[in-house]
Amino acid sequence: MSRKRLTWLFGILVVMPPTTRYIPFGIDIGGVGFNLPRISMLTCGILAIFTLLYRPQLRLSYSEIGILSLLLLLIFSVAWSIAPQESVRRATDLLFYMMYFFAIVVYFNRKDSLNIFVNVLVIPATTVIAYSILNLIYSSPGWRLAGLISRNGVARDMVAMLPILAFSIYDQNRIQAGVRLILVGLMILFIPLSGSRSGLVALTFTLVLVILVWGNRVKGLSLTSLTAVSVVSLAAMAAGIIISSTVGILPERILRIPVINGEISPEVLGEGRYQVRLAELGTIQSYPLTGIGYGAFFQYSAERFGIGNYRAHSLVTRVWMGAGLPGVLLLLSTGGMVLRNYIRRIILDRSDETLCLSGCLIGLLATTLTGMFNIVIIQPLFYILVGVGSSAVLMSGERNH
Repeated sequence: MSRKRLTWLFGILVVMPPTTRYIPFGIDIGGVGFNLPRISMLTCGILAIFTLLYRPQLRLSYSEIGILSLLLLLIFSVAWSIAPQESVRRATDLLFYMMYFFAIVVYFNRKDSLNIFVNVLVIPATTVIAYSILNLIYSSPGWRLAGLISRNGVARDMVAMLPILAFSIYDQNRIQAGVRLILVGLMILFIPLSGSRSGLVALTFTLVLVILVWGNRVKGLSLTSLTAVSVVSLAAMAAGIIISSTVGILPERILRIPVINGEISPEVLGEGRYQVRLAELGTIQSYPLTGIGYGAFFQYSAERFGIGNYRAHSLVTRVWMGAGLPGVLLLLSTGGMVLRNYIRRIILDRSDETLCLSGCLIGLLATTLTGMFNIVIIQPLFYILVGVGSSAVLMSGERNH
């Protein structure tokens, strides 16, 4: 098989986990559950090892080492977990994601990997749109078709892909551009319809940045023009959401956002989410240095706070409660390096890939923004976009170590 064909095959496998997570299938082997995303991640890992055996050239950047180290730390937190069985179950997820991220790193070491990724991204984008349509038909307003991905999960995937698809419209033939334009339009429609508040905030953030980058990089508009276009677009979007919510097209909860209401209270967040937030903060205050073990909060929230079994809904609190202060410092420092890689490549490089990288960066920032309110550490697209950033310097022929 030629190198380019192998890269295409690798690229398709890389987008399988975010695609297959919407397909309800799983088997149990030796007490370990294997659903389609896990099977896809395992396949990616095997192919990554195969490509390294064929061409053993791989050098890890500091940011890539940081991500792998953070996942290892969270996995090893099972050793001091106050709920070992629950931590082992949750850490098993991270083992697959660690293997998956390693495969992503290997993939983006390959020539033309970014361009191929942008092309095959249409596969998970089409899948999430199909899932959204089925939700509207069979599962509205709950958006949890057959117990699968929640409305927040759907919205997170959409905001991760939307800017990449939007920028990939440029310099495509009419059919490819038309398909991407339709997908982007449907995502802008379905995110508010899902009722995801974090998704709506991230969508607003994404659209502003897409307008600014597109106007500056592609159209060469002045700052005044870009500001005017952004304000008009946001005003039209806000008016549409308010009117749609008033007449009952959108869920009423969509406007109960702390940023809008100016407070964090049970009435705004919902009683359950508010109690979870208090429990997260209380747990961190009790175990600031070591945490309680990754995933142990699911059991601890019921035993210590009496609010039932809940998972941490914030990326930072999830890591902090899992691995303590060292985990948070590793998360923040690694995130800073990934962001630096992105910005450095976008500013210094004027190649055709720069616009794609801008879309990936916006998608990562939007996904991370939703991660302040929801669970992104087990979202495949989050790892892909982190992988793009951690490998961004390599794509320009440099290394950051």
